[in-house]
Amino acid sequence: MERDSFVFYRSFYEAIRRQPKKVQADIYNTIADYALNGTEPTQASDAVLSIFLLIKPQIDANNHRYTAGKKGGRPSKTDSNKKEEKTKTVDSEKEGKTETYGFEKEEKTGQKRTLLKNLMKMKM
Repeated sequence: MERDSFVFYRSFYEAIRRQPKKVQADIYNTIADYALNGTEPTQASDAVLSIFLLIKPQIDANNHRYTAGKKGGRPSKTDSNKKEEKTKTVDSEKEGKTETYGFEKEEKTGQKRTLLKNLMKMKM
């Protein structure tokens, strides 16, 4: 798989910088070639292969996330799941009915209107 970029972690840098300069260059080239082009090393020193083998699983995991993200990410919810999230219901022990949060029953609304009208009359 050919890519235009890849994630390079500080831990990679910390491990590679402890190697001699010549080996560092080989490691960087090997990692970049694998991450960008998917080409595994065929001829490399033991030092290069040992660092590469430690970093390879992380590059593979990042590539997997990248391809999954290209598909659109998280799958859409089904209609039934959407309805369940929008209306959380609680069983009312007294009435034996379900009540939806955020909405009042018409009876209660009507009672509030009557109370408000009565309060307005009292103030006049």
